[in-house]
Amino acid sequence: MSTTRKTILVLGLWLALAGSAKAQAAVQPTRDYYPVISILYGTDRTLKNSDFTSKSSPDLSFGQARFILHLHYFRKNDSDQTWWRPRDSSEKKLGLQPVSPLDEKTFNQALRHDTQNETFLYVHGFSTTFDEGAKETAQIAYDLQLPGKPLLYSWPSHGNISVGDYKVDQDTVNQPEAIAHLKSFIRQVLRESGRGQVHLVGFSMGTYLLTRALMELADEGQDFSKVGAVILISADIDAEDFKNLYYPKLKTALDGKLVLYVSGRDKALELSADFHHGRLRLGQGDGKATLIEGLTTIDATQSSQDCGICHGLSQINGVINDMYLSLHNGLPLNKRLVDDYVKDGKKYYLLFDDAHSIETIEDHNFAIAGQLGTYLNNLKLIWLPDPALEIAAGINHGFLPTELELRWNLETQNLRFYLNGGVDYYDQGNGSTAWALHGGPGLEVVSDSGLGLSLEWDGVTELSRSSAVLSGSYLDRLLNNDGFPWSGFRLQLIKYFDFNKLLN
Repeated sequence: MSTTRKTILVLGLWLALAGSAKAQAAVQPTRDYYPVISILYGTDRTLKNSDFTSKSSPDLSFGQARFILHLHYFRKNDSDQTWWRPRDSSEKKLGLQPVSPLDEKTFNQALRHDTQNETFLYVHGFSTTFDEGAKETAQIAYDLQLPGKPLLYSWPSHGNISVGDYKVDQDTVNQPEAIAHLKSFIRQVLRESGRGQVHLVGFSMGTYLLTRALMELADEGQDFSKVGAVILISADIDAEDFKNLYYPKLKTALDGKLVLYVSGRDKALELSADFHHGRLRLGQGDGKATLIEGLTTIDATQSSQDCGICHGLSQINGVINDMYLSLHNGLPLNKRLVDDYVKDGKKYYLLFDDAHSIETIEDHNFAIAGQLGTYLNNLKLIWLPDPALEIAAGINHGFLPTELELRWNLETQNLRFYLNGGVDYYDQGNGSTAWALHGGPGLEVVSDSGLGLSLEWDGVTELSRSSAVLSGSYLDRLLNNDGFPWSGFRLQLIKYFDFNKLLN
């Protein structure tokens, strides 16, 4: 086959693959959807002119609210929820609707009625208004689809982003009154709610307030049997303090219930660590992750791509889906999209991100490859019946269809060592034919997209040749391994793909 024909064939195959990938990547139609989320709330903010301010109130207040989300997707569910409904055409305003304050007795009745089934209580973080906390609660509630009405605890954050406001908010969550108010609210929810479990979810600086309240409740002998999971997301807590001072008090009361979502790309926690003189925060992940025996640490670093400051992990698909599988479906870790690792003798988990197409060699069942060597320049079509095995048929430069090759991969991840061996038939015309074996080791680097580059070292063993093979000819030099070992090196560019996807 001529070089021109081989070039056309390679380009044709490559364009076919690219066209298929482009079709798969086509933008899917989106749907605007406006669910109305009903929530119950408790707060120690001051209410002024029907709005909650950033000023602290000496007493807790209660109520219910509705938040209208504007979504570009719809997660289909197998059961109707009683706490959300589609927006009526008469409801023009998005976001938080006017709140309905409730006295404590009425609020307790609502708790008993609306939380008969599993629900969660959310404690927001730094720089969050009441409206923003309600939105975060509504988004998590819609994503988790738990049957019970969601609960929001809103503490008087200033709702502004600056170093000064960070210090003010931090002072607020450190106040004994703030801790006492959340402690009282949790106690009330656990006492008055229905039979279902209540998951406690804290975010950012709210994890500190939630942790301190739980510590005091544990010291007071609080019954936590109704608590399902305690989830700390992007925790802005001093990691050493949590490990040495807080967790020992929580371990006995909440053993096996504490879950930590962390990320190595969280820029906000990096700034917080700088603000605290370099002391690591509990929510930092990757190489800075804090691992504690009995605490489930789920590292979302791999999921936290193209996410800005990457602080709002509860809005990242991988974390949302893991929480859904855990809380809604009740799946254990070994049935979720996580890989378990051990570091310093302690187990932690790395989260996959379903929003990105992360493919490894195991996802591919075919490949095309072009190989360049001193004597052997060829084009291959490769079948992968097993991740560790490749079967290739190739066309050698200057000869008719020629090659059948078996390859055994010692490692099937991105960096792969392999051994290959094949049978070659050479036909240059004029009766110049030969049979030979070839084989040797190789090293290949494969990207997640399926594009790979390998360097292998092959030797050729002659099996037979026709009398028409001239001494000193191209074929004669190949069969005699002329220039070996340097002539044995082959450079190969390969593209793996999933044939099943091409058919869909």
